[in-house]
Amino acid sequence: MLSKLSSLLGLSLLLCFSFTTSLLAKPRSAPTSQDASGEPVHRTVGGGTRNEDSFPPEDNNQEGEACSSSSQSSTPTQALVTPLVPQNNIILTQQERVNLYIYVPPTITNKTAMLEIVDLSSQEIVFIEFLEFESTEVIARLVLPNTIALATTQPSEQRYQWRLSSYCSQQTTAQLLAEGWINRLDLNSDSNSVLWHENLELWFAQRDEDPDVWLEGLATEALEHYANYPVQTYVFTSPDSLHEAGEF
Repeated sequence: MLSKLSSLLGLSLLLCFSFTTSLLAKPRSAPTSQDASGEPVHRTVGGGTRNEDSFPPEDNNQEGEACSSSSQSSTPTQALVTPLVPQNNIILTQQERVNLYIYVPPTITNKTAMLEIVDLSSQEIVFIEFLEFESTEVIARLVLPNTIALATTQPSEQRYQWRLSSYCSQQTTAQLLAEGWINRLDLNSDSNSVLWHENLELWFAQRDEDPDVWLEGLATEALEHYANYPVQTYVFTSPDSLHEAGEF
């Protein structure tokens, strides 16, 4: 019975894709830095707490392959969907929300994805939206709507989990592309934790004028080989309105 319900849910989501293409977040090119908060995310599906009941069932494909074809990029790492995040896979910020920077490889064949953020303490899904990657071999910068305000937590806690999933053609189960954790620290916190989101946004804002700042910043987490990829910004509007597409 549960498997039948899961299949029906997956089918309904696929049908939703075909009738709501205009609702998908589209990129805004030539992006500039924004005030919205965003930090690096966990690069692979490794350790950490998962909220399995809050997400669609996954298929058995390897994480990060994004319903990929048999084509390969120059390195195995760059053949996978890869968030630009610290090596501990946890996003620390003092902002209300984060921007996610995710490398989109050329091996992707299905460019429609679903982004979810879950409050692990309450098991509540605080954000769930679809987007469509317009290009590959780029870094997608996902900007959450200003209606999202994450609660503060202690540095050692994993308060929020984000997951990026995709539905392959003719399949009703979600394929996990990437996941990670977000911790929002109190502004008065005495923690010496590195605020990756704030740092990444600062480096990105200086990328055009001083590319070395962007390169050296990414190199602190062994991400320097992604420094030369173009960045496309996808802006989500509030849950009650359509996603906007445009240039900036």
